[in-house]
Amino acid sequence: MSHLHFPDGVLPVYLWGAGLIITGVILAVILYRLGKQDQVKKLPLVGVLVAVMLLAMSIPLGFLPYHLNLTVLSGIILGPALAFVAVFIVNLFLSFMGHGGITVVGLNTLVIGLEAAIGFVGFSLLKPFFRPTGAAAAATLCALILSIIFAFGIVTASQLSYTEIMEVTGGEHVGCTHPGHDHSDSQHGANPLVEALKENTPVGFIQIMSAAALPGILLETIVVAFIIGYLARVKPGLF
Repeated sequence: MSHLHFPDGVLPVYLWGAGLIITGVILAVILYRLGKQDQVKKLPLVGVLVAVMLLAMSIPLGFLPYHLNLTVLSGIILGPALAFVAVFIVNLFLSFMGHGGITVVGLNTLVIGLEAAIGFVGFSLLKPFFRPTGAAAAATLCALILSIIFAFGIVTASQLSYTEIMEVTGGEHVGCTHPGHDHSDSQHGANPLVEALKENTPVGFIQIMSAAALPGILLETIVVAFIIGYLARVKPGLF
């Protein structure tokens, strides 16, 4: 859900540079500690879930201007550390495909890595009290909402006007849509999102973007909950 589709050269250097540095430090710590833990046996799962996330983020849903992330699914299965590594690999591959610029790989890894970590923590806290499906649904919902708030914070820190954001992203719903879908003008008329953003007010931007993200949040929550519920039945030891 909360994927920043900014091309290179749009965000200020201090912002994407900080994202790359922080992501690099976190990755270095994770990889250093990985050699001292028994999580090496999960590395094949990292490859599988990288492929799953890449597939999900590369397929538009058609009837909705969204793509799934499935990062909460990866967080629940892998744990926050390995999920962060998987998220970085996914974002790096996607940047080579034009799904966000290379300079925003760090920021996207932080946003979606946070999503995976919150999902893991939420699921771990809730699973003693709820069935896996319910625990996964609640954890996914919280993770998506908080990661989108974080993404909004990055957009605000960029100091770009909201009309500029829509222009440089081709009219996409920042953080929620699949690249290549121009929503600025269509056969159904002018996009109300773009029209509303002409007022350039932060409150209006957040309200409109939150409303636009709601269907995607609900859809991803349902999908992740269904998958976790299924895996809990057929392979409970996975968690």
